[in-house]
Amino acid sequence: MVVSADMAQQRTEFQSGSVLIARILSAVTLAPPVMLAIYFGSPYFELLVGIAWIILVMEWRQMTKRDNRWFFSGLLYLGLGCFSLIWLREDNDIGKKITFWLFFCIWAMDCGAYFFGKTIGGPKLVPRLSPKKTWAGLLGGMVSAASVGVLISYLSDGQNLILSAAVSALVGGISQSGDLLESFVKRRFDVKDSSKLIPGHGGLMDRVDGLLAAAIFVATVEYLFGKGIPKWF
Repeated sequence: MVVSADMAQQRTEFQSGSVLIARILSAVTLAPPVMLAIYFGSPYFELLVGIAWIILVMEWRQMTKRDNRWFFSGLLYLGLGCFSLIWLREDNDIGKKITFWLFFCIWAMDCGAYFFGKTIGGPKLVPRLSPKKTWAGLLGGMVSAASVGVLISYLSDGQNLILSAAVSALVGGISQSGDLLESFVKRRFDVKDSSKLIPGHGGLMDRVDGLLAAAIFVATVEYLFGKGIPKWF
């Protein structure tokens, strides 16, 4: 029994290490084209988002098992998220800055949540939807997003670093709502991943669920308060 338990633990540790390596390799492979598309803007960014939208629609269709009500609701959500990304990047100067900031905050949130959640553990965030997510992961991810936001603001000669930290942390936290929404849909349809497209991550939806929610929020704020230089930079 002891030997079996030890073997099971070693197998779990090996699998966790393999997943982490796959995640890192996937990120290293996918990040450069995304960064280049953001940097050069139109038409490359629109093309990238357009391709992503097609993949997301296919994954959503498969994930919701062709349930028309859920499928068309997803079309609206995915379309709004992708449109928000394109709209935010539209301006060649500030749009580039906002989009880079958004992506880096979400990536920092994801990495921070994964690291702090695994390291600290503790009480679960929403165990019925996502049993692996913890409050430590959420707060650690928000701190990571805030740190990245402050760094970007500092390098951009920002005048209000505290506001930058607060907004970046908020955006990181909101990204978790997109993650939890997908978790809810997965639970609803008894699906583990949206697809097997990205090693270590599952599908594209599994990778950008938080980004879509955050993009909708940031675009809404920008629209309501006027598109221009954000006050948190």
